[in-house]
Amino acid sequence: MRKNGGREKKESPVHQGAPHGKFHGDLSSSTPDGTDEKILTLAADRPVTLLNISKRIDIPFVECLRRVRDLERKGFLERIGDLCEPAQLHLYVATKQGSGQRNDVQEEESRRGSRD
Repeated sequence: MRKNGGREKKESPVHQGAPHGKFHGDLSSSTPDGTDEKILTLAADRPVTLLNISKRIDIPFVECLRRVRDLERKGFLERIGDLCEPAQLHLYVATKQGSGQRNDVQEEESRRGSRD
């Protein structure tokens, strides 16, 4: 305890929280991870909604929303207007950059598979 203007004040523990970057470390990466690759694969063939992505990949909707927005910000996905209602279910399609990234990963995986 320490004195605060003549009164004693209990010291409360400092909020420790998660170490910086623990949960958001992959957001700064310019290359998609495995789940992002699944999203790009779904969006490469035809426009797809966030809800459909969430269900098909079996990830929570909130995580899907975060990942799709991150991929959109990086230029891997493109939102196609307000074609669906409600607004959270916008359609997304992979951009040429996103499709190219997916193809690069598939080529690398096939090269690794042929070496094994």
